[in-house]
Amino acid sequence: MKKLFTLVFALMLSTGVVVAQDNAALATQTGEGNSSTIGQAGDRNVADTRQVGNDNEASISQVGSMLHANTVYGSGEAGRGPWGITQTGNANSGAIQQEGIGVRAGITQTGDANTATLSQVGSTPLNAYITQIGEGNAASIDQSGSWGNINVEQVGTQNVANVTQNSLGGQNATRSSMSIYSEGDGNIVAGSQEGYLNAIGSGADFGVEQSGDSNLAIFMQEGSGHSMVIGQYGSQNGAGVSQTGSGHFATVNQSGVGNAALVMQSN
Repeated sequence: MKKLFTLVFALMLSTGVVVAQDNAALATQTGEGNSSTIGQAGDRNVADTRQVGNDNEASISQVGSMLHANTVYGSGEAGRGPWGITQTGNANSGAIQQEGIGVRAGITQTGDANTATLSQVGSTPLNAYITQIGEGNAASIDQSGSWGNINVEQVGTQNVANVTQNSLGGQNATRSSMSIYSEGDGNIVAGSQEGYLNAIGSGADFGVEQSGDSNLAIFMQEGSGHSMVIGQYGSQNGAGVSQTGSGHFATVNQSGVGNAALVMQSN
């Protein structure tokens, strides 16, 4: 019996080492006051969180190596809690998908080959942010619904950001806002908004600031009462703005080197 116990204990230790090296985690919850936290350090991390139900709250933290995180949240009240992915080091990838009322989520990536995708469907309000610091950055945020708020910050190297705010189920997206800041190297930002003003002074606001290197910004707004502000400082600059509808306002400010700007407004 003692030998058997020793053998089992040794196998447990061996298995623990393998899991630590090849990390994988899955948390699935269905039902009301859900909460989930996953932490991984080292090597070929993978994490997946799936929650369907009411007051869900989840976070994933990964440090080291190949890293991958994916979270999928269900319908109804799902997503009310703050959802987050934090990744530090190497070949990062992160994705969050939410559907519900008052959803909010954030992805923070520091180091190496970052990629992040965030999708939200719902209303009142939608809040999404992606922060990427270091190297291969790419970010994508898509919101469908009203009262959307998007914030993207990218610092360092390959930066790309793609952001959209769309109407949902025949209901026009209203009171949405975006803020994109990109500093360093290959910057490209592209985005689109559709919808209407409804009682906020400046309508659905677009704010873009790029400082450094190969800048390019392209935006489309459709609806009424929109405003857009773009500032690009340094290097290859380029900007394209298209606004369709009524009551729009656009400002483009470029300083340094290759500047080009095109603004089109039509009813």
